[in-house]
Amino acid sequence: MAYNIRKTKRLIIYKELLETNAAIQFSVDSKIFRVPLDDFHAYLKENTNVLNTSSWIDKGLFHWPRPTKKLFLFLEPYNITNEVDDEDEGTENTHWDNMLETLQAYKLENGHCYVATDYNQTNYEVQDPLVTWVLKVRKDYIERNINSNKLRALDDIGFLKWTNLKQYFKPENIIERNTLIEALKNVENNTGD
Repeated sequence: MAYNIRKTKRLIIYKELLETNAAIQFSVDSKIFRVPLDDFHAYLKENTNVLNTSSWIDKGLFHWPRPTKKLFLFLEPYNITNEVDDEDEGTENTHWDNMLETLQAYKLENGHCYVATDYNQTNYEVQDPLVTWVLKVRKDYIERNINSNKLRALDDIGFLKWTNLKQYFKPENIIERNTLIEALKNVENNTGD
């Protein structure tokens, strides 16, 4: 069965993703796991007290800094460490391209590519996937962990690479400064102020 995969840095379960054919992919100790959230929810319901915690009840999420030994026994059948290959690379690129299209649609609607961290936030304080993606792309850009094709695609739509204004006023960043100025003009035009 094909799942909508949500990659995270650690094991986490989201109430809003239950019954959506979603799976969580994370790694611990150089092992990679991909766990269908509905299976994981059923396990937690039968074997733990997680679904009675304030984090789950109030926010609709629960995460583990490190899974317990008992939890690892449940996770072992979902170990995909040896299965990760070029297929996942293609999935990641498709996800990146899909998120770029989402950002382009956001820009068409709002006139700029600045996505606020509280954009489209749920009642459970879970960030919109676009916010998460934009933050990751900014981090990748700053750490120079982004390939030239992706960088060019971001430049083509006027992606704002920094959230700190002083970066835009460095002499070597004149193109980015002009992009920021244009984005600010678009914000002003869209709000009518």
